[in-house]
Amino acid sequence: KPPIHISMHAARRLLPRVSARFGSLARAPSRACPAMASSARAASASTASTAPEWVGELRDRLKPRFADEPNLYWKGGEIGKGGRQVHGEDSVFGLLHAAGAFHDPCLLVDEAKQQVLLTMRTGRDTAGHPGITHGGFTSLLLDEMAGQAYCEFVQCTRGPGVTANLTIDYCAPLPTESHVLVVAGLRSVDGRKVRCDVRVMDGAAYAKDGGEGGTIFAKAAALFVVLAKDQ
Repeated sequence: KPPIHISMHAARRLLPRVSARFGSLARAPSRACPAMASSARAASASTASTAPEWVGELRDRLKPRFADEPNLYWKGGEIGKGGRQVHGEDSVFGLLHAAGAFHDPCLLVDEAKQQVLLTMRTGRDTAGHPGITHGGFTSLLLDEMAGQAYCEFVQCTRGPGVTANLTIDYCAPLPTESHVLVVAGLRSVDGRKVRCDVRVMDGAAYAKDGGEGGTIFAKAAALFVVLAKDQ
């Protein structure tokens, strides 16, 4: 089909319809816009005061993975060989956070258990079914946290790795606009194959007794492969 051309006047008339249809995503600023960082910090701060007690308990007990950016963790640390960060300036998490897909994220490390933990509040506009977080967004969180476990415990000595396989079980509906906890840890390292276990779960139960008896919303087994030296 031939390309469709639209005048600036017509585009201005269409903009309100686009905003009404796609909500905050249509109004999200470009990642190149300096306002993104300040608006993202404000979004995090706005929900911190309403967080449940278990969020504060975990944050008090465990250290942030990136002390230089505890509330925007994908901006912290160093990337590249020997670095502890996997994300760069083009991270999709910056876009999603600015668009309101999630709020008040904090990435923590439990060195005793060899785990990384992410506390966050899911956004309103992440639903598949009304009021239930889309499974695709949940799978993104599982993959992300498996990667953070790899980066924390493997990358500094072995170098970067990538997801080769992610097997997910969806166990219970995850509500939108709710505080959740994502926990990831290493299961095994076999040559270049690194296996991680991840859970999206009830944070209150985890803070109380490690999650025994609490709701598991989703869980995954991830296989990472250490990149060859020439990759």
